[in-house]
Amino acid sequence: MAESDLLAPIFRWAYGWLSDDIFTGIDASFYSSKNIDIRGNAKGISLNKALVLDSSTTITEKINAILKTSTGKMMAFWANGWIYRKDTTTWAKITTDSPATTIYSACEFNGYIYWTTVDYLHRLAIGNLSWNISATDAINRQALTSAVYHPLLPSMWDMFVGHWWKLGKVWIENVWEDLITMDSVWVVKQMNDLGWSIRVITKWASWNTNVYLRDGTNTNPDQTIPLKWFDVRQSAIFNGYNYLITNKWIGILDWYKIYPIKKIDNFNDNINSISVYDEKLYIWWTGWVYVYGNKNKNYPEVLNLELSASNWNSADVIWAIYSDWVDLYVSRSNGSSYWIDKLSASVYYTTWELVTKAYYGKSLYEIKETIRGMVGYSTLKDWESVKISYSVDGWSYTEILTINFATVLPDLWTEDLVFASWSFQYIQFKFELWGNGATTPSFYNLDLVFNNNIKR
Repeated sequence: MAESDLLAPIFRWAYGWLSDDIFTGIDASFYSSKNIDIRGNAKGISLNKALVLDSSTTITEKINAILKTSTGKMMAFWANGWIYRKDTTTWAKITTDSPATTIYSACEFNGYIYWTTVDYLHRLAIGNLSWNISATDAINRQALTSAVYHPLLPSMWDMFVGHWWKLGKVWIENVWEDLITMDSVWVVKQMNDLGWSIRVITKWASWNTNVYLRDGTNTNPDQTIPLKWFDVRQSAIFNGYNYLITNKWIGILDWYKIYPIKKIDNFNDNINSISVYDEKLYIWWTGWVYVYGNKNKNYPEVLNLELSASNWNSADVIWAIYSDWVDLYVSRSNGSSYWIDKLSASVYYTTWELVTKAYYGKSLYEIKETIRGMVGYSTLKDWESVKISYSVDGWSYTEILTINFATVLPDLWTEDLVFASWSFQYIQFKFELWGNGATTPSFYNLDLVFNNNIKR
């Protein structure tokens, strides 16, 4: 290699997360990624397991809540008051809430299924789920203060209910009690169980949030944390921390302070659009699902756009994400069409891509010239391929190599790339993986040799 020639490791791993922009980000971060697994193989990337359709033409209304009962039955709660149950493979209607109105949240607690509407907390004994039931059979109703949001939080001994500016509780003896009352301008949006205390997250308009702690028997909050100018959309306990998702970023809430982790716009404001599954945090964003976490303590917890709807339509709206730690379910809609998707244990997405950050060597302003490169990828199975494209100085992408499937190759295949000479200030690469649905290709590295001593 000539003295002026440099070896640039453009891509060797992707355990970092989405970069801040096309130039800056932590080690091993990348500009964008969709349907790509960045955690399963720390030395490369592959296609993710896919969301597949779990309902056919059964669903005719938006689903706000999904629940798996202790009997193993899946239940879906519709925006028109219908309640559906899945028996083995088929979703079927079992009852209509009375009055038939929007259901916002649902959970199981102490032998009952609970759900909320605008004005009521409803209860149905789990034993009644073995047959079709009438609108009034064994349903008990507790009047709530009218509000769009009524989050439910079951714990070991109690179930907590948010209704407008109040926090209520159902005791394990199935007795109702109003616990605390806050200022009436606040609406309870989320609740988190800290073990020793309940953290209640309330919202006023779209720019002010209050967080209350309740760990005693007072009718007023034991502690109040004002978070002015923060529009908190979602919250969850994950790996021992209280994560908050706002309209602008994901962060951790400590005692009196929020620690922003990553800035991402347009997180959803629905009540049930966050879930913990497979030791990761799943969060809705437009027609996609973000995933936050890691699989190895030696690598950082990172955010990545990993799951698209089963029909690949980014215009779909996701309404609920639910995990029972075994399976992950997603309800979505597009116009007047509605579906439930389930994360498959065996089916992979058939294609998508990862785009690298821009590489510019020692200086963005120096002109560089490409000489050659080397790529590494796994043995390609039937109908698998890897496509590589590049973009220089912000221009459109140009395909440079497509590697098609072959039957006899080493387990790890490398290939030299001989390029026509390019002159550039910065360069980005896009890797597209194509699979057959049953398997996935893996891409490991791209190293680029270039001359860094070109005069302007």
